[in-house]
Amino acid sequence: MTNFRELTSYARNVSAQYPDLKEEIYGLVDLCESEIEEGGSTQHEISLCKRDIDELVEERTKDRV
Repeated sequence: MTNFRELTSYARNVSAQYPDLKEEIYGLVDLCESEIEEGGSTQHEISLCKRDIDELVEERTKDRV
């Protein structure tokens, strides 16, 4: 994932699969955007956000087993 547009597309796809996580996912995307606007490395912040989204999904699927 190399840019913010790809991140938002990824977030949209994951939210469609896990609608109960939508608010949390978009909260992470908003945080990522804020960090980038405040001067954080775009690539680093996107990477962190994707990791956090993946962890949310992993936790949710672990809870369902």
